[in-house]
Amino acid sequence: MFLSPDGLLRIPRPNEEAQVRLICFPPGGADAWIWDSYSTFLPESIELCAIQLPNRGPDLLHYKDRDQIIEAVAQSLLTHARDGQKLVFHGYCVGALWGYEVALYLRERTSVQPDHFIIAGCMAPHERASQVAFMKTPAFIDIMTSFFKPNSAEYNYILSTIPAVKHDAEMLEQEMPPLEKPFTFPLTVFGTEHDQFVADPKNLWAWQGYTANSFRVQLFEGDHFFGLHHPEFLMKLLTECIQAELFPV
Repeated sequence: MFLSPDGLLRIPRPNEEAQVRLICFPPGGADAWIWDSYSTFLPESIELCAIQLPNRGPDLLHYKDRDQIIEAVAQSLLTHARDGQKLVFHGYCVGALWGYEVALYLRERTSVQPDHFIIAGCMAPHERASQVAFMKTPAFIDIMTSFFKPNSAEYNYILSTIPAVKHDAEMLEQEMPPLEKPFTFPLTVFGTEHDQFVADPKNLWAWQGYTANSFRVQLFEGDHFFGLHHPEFLMKLLTECIQAELFPV
């Protein structure tokens, strides 16, 4: 286990020989440790690095401006990067919005860019309003807790994340800088036919304008949590996607 001194990066299975570092941005309110078990379903060639957003726990109220969070995460990624290792960003739910802004920060200030960006269950930044607003409603809490028995450890954890969920929503409601030119990396979007937070899966195609490279949307049966409840399936999808884009036969 590697934990960066600033607390923002968590690598459950460090591997200096891995060709790819998979940067996982968490869904609303979640902590980096939720990705720990996912790393066991990846091949040795892919090293999972989970992002611990700093607006969590007692530090939550210290963050009034989203730019503070973006800069902190981006700088931590730069500080702890490995030479020659390819970077793939993966954002689940609104984690994709955090990933988008970190990629934008890196492009504007450094020569570092992801080699691929894989999104799951998230509206494009310019269409995010309804998805982000829903995070602050009682209906959102009802959905998030409905999968677990009341007073179970999982149920209580979900309840404990609600302040961070609402803070994420408030941060992501702030105006985002427009994308003046598309990114040059490939962009893949995973979605489902019955996503509780993306009303129409056709909306996922709005991400196409964010890249000048290859773009695809892949839809699956199930709901918003298809990957979170089935980690082996999600990691299989990510592995296949990474290998096809970065190491084509």
